[in-house]
Amino acid sequence: MTEKLRPGLVLDLRVGESVCLRGSGGVDSEKIVLILEQKNGHKARFRIQASSTVRVGKPEKSAA
Repeated sequence: MTEKLRPGLVLDLRVGESVCLRGSGGVDSEKIVLILEQKNGHKARFRIQASSTVRVGKPEKSAA
C-alpha cells in the first residue's frame, strides 16, 4: 500500500538527539527545542523546551 505523501521535514533521531525550531522573525524569534528522551517500539517521548510565551500542545484533530 502506498502511503500518502505529507508536506514537512522528516528526521530520524537517536535517544538524546534534539531538533531546534526557530521562527523567521529575526533576532527576537522564539527558539523551541525538541529532545528525544525515550523510544520504545512505535512510541517516542519528546521533551519540548520553549519560553513561557510559546504555546505548546497537541495538534487539533482534523476531519477526514
